[in-house]
Amino acid sequence: MSSGDEFITIHNPVYIYQKHGIGKSLFKQKGINKNESISIITKIEYVYLNELNEILKEDRRNILLNENEKMKYHLYCELKKKGFFIKDGFKYGCDFVVYKKHPQCCHSYFGVLLMNIHQSLINNELIGLCRLLHNVKKHLLLCNYNNSLITMKEINWVSMENK
Repeated sequence: MSSGDEFITIHNPVYIYQKHGIGKSLFKQKGINKNESISIITKIEYVYLNELNEILKEDRRNILLNENEKMKYHLYCELKKKGFFIKDGFKYGCDFVVYKKHPQCCHSYFGVLLMNIHQSLINNELIGLCRLLHNVKKHLLLCNYNNSLITMKEINWVSMENK
């Protein structure tokens, strides 16, 4: 990024404006001119990129993460170490969706749900989430967080038609 780029943080997500982009009506609604583009990343992604020094050094905002966000950040880093591409999973009722290859090349493989060791998940919620993910050709990766240790379990929906 060039030094002419400006950063604006709006809680979650973080908007990053860059010069020399393409103009769209959404940009006009946000007050961005045609020669700028926008990247929208989550707060977790912003913190991760800041740790890697991939965002301008002048933009060293101290973003505070609550306990839940710290757990998500730890999981995000673990998934990145495994080589996955990660996007927000809000649309599917998950914390993240995970791609084995770049998101433009393939569909996501996992919906990721993070729970701490003290959380309980009602069976109906788990069944509903598995079924939803199955309908969009994804598997559930259920992750437990306990004292900085993350355990991951893949859960698949098997319908009676498959038997």
